[in-house]
Amino acid sequence: MTKITLKVNGKTVSGDVPDETLLSVFLRENLRLTGTHVGCDTSQCGACVVHVDGKSVKSCSTLAVSLEGAEVTTIEGLANGGLHPMQVAFNDNHGLQCGFCTPGMIMTGVDMVNRYKTEGTELTSEAIRAELEGNICRCTGYHNIVKSIEDAAAKMWSEMTVAQQEAAQLLGWSEKSWDNEDQTPYNMRDWAEMSVELQTAAVQVLGMEASKFVRRISDAAYVPTLQQQQQQQQQQHHEEHIAGVATETEAKVSVLPAGWDTCTDPVSGNEYYFHAATNHSRWASEGIPPA
Repeated sequence: MTKITLKVNGKTVSGDVPDETLLSVFLRENLRLTGTHVGCDTSQCGACVVHVDGKSVKSCSTLAVSLEGAEVTTIEGLANGGLHPMQVAFNDNHGLQCGFCTPGMIMTGVDMVNRYKTEGTELTSEAIRAELEGNICRCTGYHNIVKSIEDAAAKMWSEMTVAQQEAAQLLGWSEKSWDNEDQTPYNMRDWAEMSVELQTAAVQVLGMEASKFVRRISDAAYVPTLQQQQQQQQQQHHEEHIAGVATETEAKVSVLPAGWDTCTDPVSGNEYYFHAATNHSRWASEGIPPA
């Protein structure tokens, strides 16, 4: 038995499993995520496809113990507050009949669209048919499945464009600046193309929600830069505050009558004025001592 810990559909899960346990068995039997179907057990039909670290994997031929620390997404985790565009497209275009192959088809379709958009390659119907070589359907004849993936690809890219616009507004970038090579380090179009997964969770940009349509952009190198910008802004505000306090203190000291000095109480930390010659003191909150 081996103890494994991984993240499934955004939640960290652990379990003791025999070393020969397949991912499909772990998902279905241990976690009761039965949306992942098992049709052939020989990596032929594709009904068991899930995403592992953003890439499609056939879970019936993947050992669970090999995925320590990995992030797994099943058909149950694809929707977040609403159906994924790929799920909607399969419904709208009648891309399923008995439904047994559908979870694997959808997971394969999402991975397919993400890869082609990231690479900047056109996803044609011929490319979709070639990509579906590892997924078998015995009902539809594939025509409506291809139509569904084409429809979803258009919707997913359209939503990504909306996300670009919203994030650009939050960052103060104009639409024209998206093609500006001087953007540091990536413009908004690069960000979209670099996104490994087009999923639907909130993204925080400088502490503000960029879009409900965009999920993981952790691989986009501009994110650390934005965090650095935020840290720099905070540091600048801190330095300005310190400079303002120093200026205010100087102003107070400059108008103190002769013989008075500004001191700080070691217990309370409050400022007070002290006259060494007379041994008189006065809290700074009480105002400047009389001359």
